[in-house]
Amino acid sequence: MDHYNGNRVLNALVNDRGRMRMAFLALYLHYTRRLGDPNSGLTVNRLKALCVEQKFCSGGRAEAMIALMRMFGYLRESTNDQDRRLKLLIPTDKLIRTHVERWLWHLEAVAMVLDEGRLGLEALKRPEFMPALLRQLVERHLAGLRILDAAPGLEMFTDRNGGWMILFSLITGGDARDTVPPSGPVSISISGLARRFGVSRVHVRKLLADAAAEGFIVRSGHGEEVVMQPRVREGILEVFSLLLVTFAQAAMAAVEEVGDARAVA
Repeated sequence: MDHYNGNRVLNALVNDRGRMRMAFLALYLHYTRRLGDPNSGLTVNRLKALCVEQKFCSGGRAEAMIALMRMFGYLRESTNDQDRRLKLLIPTDKLIRTHVERWLWHLEAVAMVLDEGRLGLEALKRPEFMPALLRQLVERHLAGLRILDAAPGLEMFTDRNGGWMILFSLITGGDARDTVPPSGPVSISISGLARRFGVSRVHVRKLLADAAAEGFIVRSGHGEEVVMQPRVREGILEVFSLLLVTFAQAAMAAVEEVGDARAVA
């Protein structure tokens, strides 16, 4: 939640999950580039085509999002003379660092219960590991893996701007003696959520109203408290379980690709 960028301009174009997927695909095209092959690498047209193929936004919207990624310093034009003729784009350290930080958190969580997490954390110190991990993750996605298949219906949150973050606020907002996700009431502030995550109060109210109508939550206390229902609590646990198992498998495959991290001093 602290890492979230709820920029209103970005929110106007693509939802949170769409932005994340586009960034992943941009990095994937960059790291699967074959030197000397003009038909590989990250370009506007290739990223647009992949976004359309994966059916999460139109070509026009993808092109507008790419322009904003360049404006905000996530992508830049290649400075190589040969690359310039190909009009290649290059992910900046800002984009790469953003994802490495997230993967660090995922692998730290995996390491609590699986050895693959520890090996991944050790390997993350090596520059060749990050591209290998990215390829493993994206190729699973391109092969049809969808984390949200573990909890049908949660798209109500993930496919709306700030939706994941609002859901995370509920997950982390319970009493210290409660479970995670909480089974008891969680106090909310619609204006506070809107301000923190860069969306309107109307947007937050509608999301909560729709979630209540679908049986995900029950609102009480004049709408200032939310109780998460078993359907959403169980769905969250399924999603996070699949997410962390996927990271464990991808990290182990990436370690094998670049060499065992235990060989690194």
